[in-house]
Amino acid sequence: MQRLKQQLFKPIDIASLVFFRIVAGILLAGEQINQFLTGDYLNYIQPKFHFSYLFFPWLKPFPETGMYVLWAATILAGLLVAAGAFYRISATALFLGYSLLFLMEETEFVNHFYLYCLLCFWLIFVPAHRAFSVDVWRKPELKRSYTPAWTVYLFVFQISLVYFYAGLAKLHTDWLLAKPLKIWMSYKASKPVIGGILGNAFTPWIMSYAGLLFDLLFAPLLLYRRTRWLGFALAAMFHLSNVFIFGLATFPWFSLTLTSLYFNPGWPRKLPFFRRFIPAFVPEKAAAETVSNRHQKLVMYSVLTYAALQILIPFRHFLYPGNVNWTEEGHKFSWHMMLRAKDGMVNFQVKAPKTEGQEETRFSIHPEDYLTQNQINKMADQPDLILQFAHFLKAEYEKKGYKNPEVYVGSQCSLNGRAAQPLISPQTDLAAQERSLKHYDWILPLQEKW
Repeated sequence: MQRLKQQLFKPIDIASLVFFRIVAGILLAGEQINQFLTGDYLNYIQPKFHFSYLFFPWLKPFPETGMYVLWAATILAGLLVAAGAFYRISATALFLGYSLLFLMEETEFVNHFYLYCLLCFWLIFVPAHRAFSVDVWRKPELKRSYTPAWTVYLFVFQISLVYFYAGLAKLHTDWLLAKPLKIWMSYKASKPVIGGILGNAFTPWIMSYAGLLFDLLFAPLLLYRRTRWLGFALAAMFHLSNVFIFGLATFPWFSLTLTSLYFNPGWPRKLPFFRRFIPAFVPEKAAAETVSNRHQKLVMYSVLTYAALQILIPFRHFLYPGNVNWTEEGHKFSWHMMLRAKDGMVNFQVKAPKTEGQEETRFSIHPEDYLTQNQINKMADQPDLILQFAHFLKAEYEKKGYKNPEVYVGSQCSLNGRAAQPLISPQTDLAAQERSLKHYDWILPLQEKW
């Protein structure tokens, strides 16, 4: 532990951390601007019902004006982080803004949104503002040429973990048979210029195995000095191809920025403009400044606890029976990226049981009366989202005066090209089922036949 502590607090050049702060702040602001350009922001302000993560049902989107204020504040916070202005406050605001937007609507979950929340949290604590920043211009005594090694190692650990677990998740029959990519590439065959290549029968197979090898070899190639440039070149090719084929907003550029942290921490000094604003790194002077042993222990055990959680959480899907891509139990927060092409259809029926003086009544529900099309598409193949909407319908009909309404679901779902099959037991009253971390036994098992 003593040797580990020495490695974590070894002073290194601050240049790469400052570079990361600037580019990350700009990209995080750009991600929220992209929400407006693509219309995704409407999923927060149009629906009558919002899906929530377990333990966060109390956190709902603000009224429309409040949401615009939240977006504006988050974008501004990203730009202030990039500038290194009022850094601790702006980094905290950026983390809160991203976390609120992430938690307010579960159907907006994507892996890189979750990653951004994690990284924004750690940006609060790293001294990325101590060079080339407005804060240093305001208070020159803040200027430093070095940073503790853990402030860079932590980001390297996080991106390494993301790719490694993404690769492990691809060691799955569907991916090894190129099933998801066969479906996605069929949609891309009409793209100009590259459509003929994407529509070729061999392309999904090549992309599937290239993606698997890239994810598993990403960290080893970049951690080993002799293969670092090869790893970076492959990462650039991988992410640029994703830009052309899938888009993926800011993530390819953000990932490449993270990838730059594998190099010598002083590499940004080779950029003439950047070098002018970074004080010369003097290891002897940096080593002379010490941090209290108590502070070092607090940081070390906090980082180790975080690392342990990040290593363990992606394995939780093994606690549930069935195919995780079908049941979705343990799928989120596990870096299972682009592993499934699912197409679902779901219909709801509310039954008001017969009571004294009143006959049994059944109502067919039109989800579009309450949800956006994006919410409906996401809900149709995710059992927990279906359960949430069933609970909402129960509450709605109780408000209308119906006592103990029951909610039943008819569902059909296709996974990675399989024939459509029922996802939810149609005999189960979902209104009577509780949300929990336990396995939902009303999810019908996947029939593996193609």
